[in-house]
Amino acid sequence: MFHLIATHFPSVLSSVKEITWNYSEAGHGKGAPDGLGETLKRTADVLVARGKDISCFSQLLSELQKNIKSIEIIPIKEYEFSTLCESLNEGVGKFIGTMKVHQVLWARAEPNVLRFRRLSCFQCMPTDICSHRYDKGVVLVSADQPGCSNLNQPKSSFKRLKVNNVCSDTDDEISSKILKIDECSTMKLPLTEVSLINTYVVAEFTGWKKTHHFVGMILEEDDCQQGGSKMYYGDFMSKNADNTFSSPSQRDLSWVYSRDIKQVLNEPVLTRRHTYFFKDLHFKFFPNLE
Repeated sequence: MFHLIATHFPSVLSSVKEITWNYSEAGHGKGAPDGLGETLKRTADVLVARGKDISCFSQLLSELQKNIKSIEIIPIKEYEFSTLCESLNEGVGKFIGTMKVHQVLWARAEPNVLRFRRLSCFQCMPTDICSHRYDKGVVLVSADQPGCSNLNQPKSSFKRLKVNNVCSDTDDEISSKILKIDECSTMKLPLTEVSLINTYVVAEFTGWKKTHHFVGMILEEDDCQQGGSKMYYGDFMSKNADNTFSSPSQRDLSWVYSRDIKQVLNEPVLTRRHTYFFKDLHFKFFPNLE
């Protein structure tokens, strides 16, 4: 369905500029498509109950069109299904976490990008990062260069975190990274070729006097910057006194090198509105966590 939204619907609906698909478990079976289906079924039942003999699909279609003037019924031929299935690209990447998604967005301004949000938002544009922090991530359905994002972020989004003169090394990317915790254990990061989009991480930023660590969710990744060194674009949070994390009043967005990601975290627990607790976060190993 995601691939159809990004490829098929825009081609058959050339005048459409934006598409938003919204759904919820609580609303299952109560949407407009369900209402139309029930109307058609109920009308057919009434016709049969009144003695109308309906022996084939074409007759059913004709009777429904005569008895329901307010609904336009467009029949779809069987060969159209086959043609559509053959045109689908089986190589489209999967989106991890679909059970937590309740809004899918597409815009003709970014035809190769699908955006996912955990809650529906109708105030933020489909091409923008949601200011209410409902974003779950993006999927590049097709890109000019494999592994490269074609999202155009404004220059202001490339600011560093709230650390003066933050910098990061530009060494060649390594296949895996190990952070030494103590003499008996180590924490291994996944291979860099594994996508971290929609994943929470601990990232390190180096200042003049000390290093700082921030927790955030990866929104985007790019293989094509800094001589092929992989970079991640994250939305970072602020640490509270009770070791929970919440969103700052102004969103903290920044690029970070793969070498500076120190821990990959599991999904957090929502303790209160916009406030999260990470059960697997080792605070003692990140004394400068902010």
